[in-house]
Amino acid sequence: MWPTWSAMQSSMMSPMVSSTMVSTIGASAFCAMVLCAALGLTSNAGIDSSAVFSVLVLMLVGLYIGLEYASRKRREAEVLELCQKYDVHPQNGFLPETCPQRLSEPYFQPWETLAANLPRLNRTKQLRKSVIEMKVLDAGRLRSKEDVRRAYVILSLIGQSYIHGEDAIFEDEGKRESSNCTTPTEHKAETELPAKHEVKLRSSSKHNDHLDYLSNPSPLRVPRPLSVPWTIVARRLGMPPILTHTAADHWNWRRQTTHHKRNSLSLDTSSKYPSLSDLRLITTVTGNLAEEYFHLMVTCMGFRLGPLLTRCIQLHTSIQNDKAKDVISLLIDLDKALLDCTSIFKQGCRLIPPKFFFHTHRPFLRGFKTERYSGVIMEGVPTLPPSTSTTASSPHLKLRTMPHTQQTSNQALLEFKGGSAAQHAFIQLLDVLLGIKHNQEVRSFQLEMREYMPPPHRKLLTDMELTFDNGNLLKAYISRKKENEPSLSVAYKRAVHRLQKFRNFHKGVAFKYISDGTQGTGSTPFKTFLEKAIIATSVED
Repeated sequence: MWPTWSAMQSSMMSPMVSSTMVSTIGASAFCAMVLCAALGLTSNAGIDSSAVFSVLVLMLVGLYIGLEYASRKRREAEVLELCQKYDVHPQNGFLPETCPQRLSEPYFQPWETLAANLPRLNRTKQLRKSVIEMKVLDAGRLRSKEDVRRAYVILSLIGQSYIHGEDAIFEDEGKRESSNCTTPTEHKAETELPAKHEVKLRSSSKHNDHLDYLSNPSPLRVPRPLSVPWTIVARRLGMPPILTHTAADHWNWRRQTTHHKRNSLSLDTSSKYPSLSDLRLITTVTGNLAEEYFHLMVTCMGFRLGPLLTRCIQLHTSIQNDKAKDVISLLIDLDKALLDCTSIFKQGCRLIPPKFFFHTHRPFLRGFKTERYSGVIMEGVPTLPPSTSTTASSPHLKLRTMPHTQQTSNQALLEFKGGSAAQHAFIQLLDVLLGIKHNQEVRSFQLEMREYMPPPHRKLLTDMELTFDNGNLLKAYISRKKENEPSLSVAYKRAVHRLQKFRNFHKGVAFKYISDGTQGTGSTPFKTFLEKAIIATSVED
């Protein structure tokens, strides 16, 4: 049955009908009218109507192709606009196209030299001396976005080394490999993930002196050569001066040359996504390949999920236009991508010895408030008024003034938290899309961790929550289509179940690698925190 004219008018006036659709309908109707008129005229004039018909059909086909081309270009322009708005890449997602391996201006060579020698300086405990002796460089001379990001990465690595490097225990010197060098060698790694690894602190006096300050931790003062440029660069990016997930996993990778690829590490040699054998860290703090695997497996996950990002952002359009097949296709692709991410996770864990992670690498990932320090004071950096602070919008990142006896210096005690998987924007985005409802504790922590992301990524998550009605949009659509599109519900349930399995594997890894700890690097009681996140990631039948 043909729709009534009023129904057609109503649908034409609907915002869900795109301008391209209207143009196509109008052009087709016009060509049909011309075709009918031409056939009528040629018939009366005795002209071969079949020839005219062929010409007009060709015109109509050409017009359709032109409109389709214009539609494709419009979609590409929309994707480009989204990428510019949220500072993401059309293929790599939250990862940039490339990461600069050095700062472009020779003026900043002292930073690069220090960064290149971090493994040796951390091992010999000479890093603090080198920082104190360094000149205060003018971070205002950083011009490009790429240079500012590179400076943030190396200053954060130097900063974490200055604050926590004294606590790192280096072992197995013969097995290490520095990624800050140019001639890599093969690394012998564990082939299986241990069932359980009991980690115990050494009893040596050198690493057991923490007993003296557990009862009364004091702040650590970071000297001006590091504190001033680190804070300036962080404020330019709208991020806190600490090693974030973005700095460690998104802005610190390079592609491996063919000659030096570790082919045995590839998940699939035919895969179009970079694997652990294709990437290296640009700068490390330990010089050990296990450190690289820890960060690069997250980078590889970002590459795998990257091409789906713009489709996720545009999912609401598919729902509004009732394109169930597009929604199903995205959910299926998310299911496959999360399966691959879990495989990457498993592979990376087989290459990271738990003893190395706990004793050597993990200290560098910690936050500013620990059993040793009550926080960090950036020397030469005054407390900014809330109206001018880049972190003033977040209650989690507001600078807390020192106790009354130390307020005369007008300096703040920083208590930023260490790296956490919750700083991974794509995982939070999946919660928004799939309508995963976390309890207040997990939700509050996720919101806090957003402040450790670049501002455009924070805005993306906030905008998506509004667009998707806090996760209700997709669920409501699936409920409406339950009878006509049962495969939609199946695809949704599989995607949610896959995300739950990914989180469950993450919990298992955390239990094995931090077996005697109660807190993760993000300062959360990770066992109960992850269990709650897993329970929330479920589908109601």
